[in-house]
Amino acid sequence: MPVFPSLSTKPGIARGYVADLTGKPLKGAHIAVSSTMDGGWYSSGSALTDENGYYEFTIPAGAAYFFGTATTITYNETQTVVALYPAGGKTSFPSGEGVVRNFTLLSYGPANPDEVAQQPNNESNYYGGALSFSFHINYKDDGYQVPEYLPEDGVIDMELIPIGSGLYGETKSFKISKQIGNTMVFII
Repeated sequence: MPVFPSLSTKPGIARGYVADLTGKPLKGAHIAVSSTMDGGWYSSGSALTDENGYYEFTIPAGAAYFFGTATTITYNETQTVVALYPAGGKTSFPSGEGVVRNFTLLSYGPANPDEVAQQPNNESNYYGGALSFSFHINYKDDGYQVPEYLPEDGVIDMELIPIGSGLYGETKSFKISKQIGNTMVFII
């Protein structure tokens, strides 16, 4: 993780820095907070980072959490939005005290393992992007079988090979094997 400048908290203010793994500040990254009071009313605040990767904005009152923390990068000549990792891993906090939270651009990996376990098909639970693969299943007990559908006891094997190197020079390939079962969508 990069070393971020030290900041103190300011009551009612969210602030911090955003950088890539090399420590380069990320200008234009979107950082947002959602807050709620009793009764389910939500409000939010947000900011874009400046040329130093710094952001600061007022936090709405209530129990707060960071969401929509992302930046746009160009990879393989394509603009893409990728989620940012909260340094220290925590996203929730009480709004009145204020918060200092720094974010880092990671090239791959799951976010909070508990959230991935609860919502494995939520693309925002993965850093560096996600691949969604959906398909139809031929169930054994179904008398109507479609040749193009996959068998429910089948296995899907994939290998993801990067075109060129990743954000930080990685050339890692990923081999993924998933049992089909009852699931018709995989996100990896």
